[in-house]
Amino acid sequence: KARELGLHTDASHRFERGVDPRGQVAAIERMTALLLDITGGQAGPASVVEAAGEIPEPTPVNLRLSRINRVLGCELNAEHVTSILFDLGMTLETDGEAWKVTAPSNRFDIEIEEDLIEEVARIHGYDKLPASLPGGELSLALISEHEVALTQVREALCAAGYQEAINYSFVDRKLLNTFGMEEGALPLANPISSDMDVMRTSLLPGLVSSLARNLRRQHERVRLFETGVAFVAGEQLQEFQHLAGVCCGNAAPEQWGIPKRALDFYDIKHDIESVAALRGAGEKLEFVAAQMPWLHPGQSAQILEHGQAVGWVGAIHPAVLAALDIKVSVYAFEVDLTALLKRELPSTKNISRFPSVRRDLAILLPVAVNFQQVEACVKEIAGEFLVDLLLFDVFAGKNVETGYKSLAIGLILQDVSCTLTDEVVDPLILRVIVGLETRLNAQLRG
Repeated sequence: KARELGLHTDASHRFERGVDPRGQVAAIERMTALLLDITGGQAGPASVVEAAGEIPEPTPVNLRLSRINRVLGCELNAEHVTSILFDLGMTLETDGEAWKVTAPSNRFDIEIEEDLIEEVARIHGYDKLPASLPGGELSLALISEHEVALTQVREALCAAGYQEAINYSFVDRKLLNTFGMEEGALPLANPISSDMDVMRTSLLPGLVSSLARNLRRQHERVRLFETGVAFVAGEQLQEFQHLAGVCCGNAAPEQWGIPKRALDFYDIKHDIESVAALRGAGEKLEFVAAQMPWLHPGQSAQILEHGQAVGWVGAIHPAVLAALDIKVSVYAFEVDLTALLKRELPSTKNISRFPSVRRDLAILLPVAVNFQQVEACVKEIAGEFLVDLLLFDVFAGKNVETGYKSLAIGLILQDVSCTLTDEVVDPLILRVIVGLETRLNAQLRG
């Protein structure tokens, strides 16, 4: 109640630590005795009125001699322990070398077995307990091959120029409203301050706020990431482990060898793919265009794995930046960390000793078709002979039909049992071209 009203007094500090529910009779008798000693007179009988059902009954606590000696590191006997507990006013029921102990009503701090062991040690004497140094033995944690260590993720992002940030799990509801992330926010019954009144539903608002503070202190190139828990309230409170990052400024630190270039969508997409690559050559992440309230339309994507959404990436919406007084473009991502750390068990495969064959194709595609669709189509048709697929040129504009773009791709083909000949490769490339034409409305450029 003192916290609720913001009114802290000596009484609140005293009584929040507990009050003896049966100490009133003893207190009034003591007060009466003091009055009689000082002023004289004669006292009448004490009248006690109580609601017996509202007075808490002390709960017995089980105590074992073996546990006492193990915790204290000494050899006490049952008679000595019994004497100590009896002198402290405890009620005992003995069962061999164990006791069922009921503490007096004024000892409401006695709740578990260790509380009683502490009392035994205090009366026996701390100076009589043997002193021994810790052994220093450490048990090594098992490292699962089915997941990437979080340390590796942090090191990969630090190597990419990011710095790790640690923000509060409490945020301002108004800040969540600015991002359109207020749904499922859990309000706090007793917040630390008015700007920390709900649990965060995403790591993004806190990171963008940190980025804004850095910008106000004249840091032009800021790259931050955070790993932590996001909370979503519903029928039950759900907790999700997330990895999030924000960045702004130039793509590379200022230097003489590389010209300045502003950060773009593909830079931050590459950072996510670099982290995902720690899982090995397994299932790759998919990036599908999507619109979200806090992201810029046309510069945002949903991250999928096995067809399931595991995160998002894109440019922060200009309206959000304006509300936070940020005057530069900001790119961000947030991924479900549990999904990102999972990987297949590493396995080996034969390395071909035969030379590879490369065939390059230049194709015209509708602008709406992305390389991910081209990659999926080529891999399905080429099958096991395709060991790599490269995109080495993208062109649109002059000499390219309006609404189309030109992609140049390289197919690396190889077999583990023999050298691939033109009789095998040419029909395969022809099937790839026909598949691209029929499925994606592609045209082979001359």
